[in-house]
Amino acid sequence: MAAPPTEMKLIGAMPCCLGFFFLSGSALLLNDALQQYLLGQKIRNTPTSKARAAAVGLVELNGKAKCSEMLVAPITKSNCAYWEVVAQYYYRHKKSSGWRTFFSEKSGKRFYLEDDTGKVLIDPVDANVNIPHDFLFQGTLNDKQFFGLLPSNQVDNKVLDYLQSNQKANDAAKGMSGKQLRFMEYYIAEGDPLFALGSAEPLEGATSAVASENLIVRKNARDKLMLISDSSEKKVLGGLSLRFYIEIFFGLFMVFASLMSIVMSIGLFLV
Repeated sequence: MAAPPTEMKLIGAMPCCLGFFFLSGSALLLNDALQQYLLGQKIRNTPTSKARAAAVGLVELNGKAKCSEMLVAPITKSNCAYWEVVAQYYYRHKKSSGWRTFFSEKSGKRFYLEDDTGKVLIDPVDANVNIPHDFLFQGTLNDKQFFGLLPSNQVDNKVLDYLQSNQKANDAAKGMSGKQLRFMEYYIAEGDPLFALGSAEPLEGATSAVASENLIVRKNARDKLMLISDSSEKKVLGGLSLRFYIEIFFGLFMVFASLMSIVMSIGLFLV
């Protein structure tokens, strides 16, 4: 017996909706791939400058990190110029699973990039800070699961101390009992290799006799670009290229999948 027309329309609408879902996903991937390509072109087309020769405008610098104010990473208590903490929980939903961020914070304090000619102040606020995590802590907040009947791998005591001393992080972690969590800490220590690409601007109130020390490199409204990494320019470009090709591949695959789904839905409507 043939399905009623209304049921056929519903069946035909399902691949059509799936097709538009894939199409929107592919648009996001291809747009991000374009951003990676444009960023790579910016890096390639911007000559590397020495600190003492830095001038107002888009500038690319290579050197080492130097503290303007010594900071302490909140979990490991490591001395550093910059730090960031990301807390995530593991989820499972039907056929998908993965890690989702429920809390993050970063220092945002200014620090210097120093080379053999001098130093320039770096502002990490709103920057794309591309560094690997230095420490990873994974486990649950409690050492027991399922009403205390089963043992569980509890996160390091350093994480528990961090939560006790940070009210915002502690509030975000409420309700995470029994869930698999991971806390990642990133930091740039004094003396670490440093690559920076951003907009050099006059530093408010600076009076140094060295012109470059009167500048600050940050993200501004015009260039909208600030990249900080502890990798060399070559490695940064390699990472951007890899991400570009992966997103192009999956973006085009999703375009193909969306078109096939839409064609299938049209065929079902015409039956």
